[in-house]
Amino acid sequence: MYNIYILDVLEELMEAAYFHCEWGISWVNNQEFITIQFQYPLKDELLPNHPFETPVYVYQLILYNSNAIDQLQFHQSHTIPIDDKQGIAIGELYCIVEYTRRQVAKIRLQLHEQPFSEELNLIHWNNCEYQRLVQTMKQSGRYNPKRVYFPY
Repeated sequence: MYNIYILDVLEELMEAAYFHCEWGISWVNNQEFITIQFQYPLKDELLPNHPFETPVYVYQLILYNSNAIDQLQFHQSHTIPIDDKQGIAIGELYCIVEYTRRQVAKIRLQLHEQPFSEELNLIHWNNCEYQRLVQTMKQSGRYNPKRVYFPY
């Protein structure tokens, strides 16, 4: 039996979800983390001080090997530890993608409610909401417990 890798499942889940922004997955060979980056262009009418360029809001979701790295801290990001020996359930990856998709969809509304600044964090990871999503998926029988692993 062979291992299924996080990157393969994650890319498939990301492509199936509809994000209202550009996104990309990066993994540098032999590194201990996977970065999912979201770039949301900010419209000129929301930012009149930038007449020649369209600013971009960048958010990163970091999945890291908890056995190799204590904790990662990045600006505008959320980190999720994964034990490289145990991997992560496909259902958990699905919930991560779905929860993030819902948060990204709220960005435009949030920009109308508060002025943009470089320090503004438009995506707030609410662990209680996230855990409710996981429980809903489990209770409905749509949570896939099969484990996937880092690609090394």
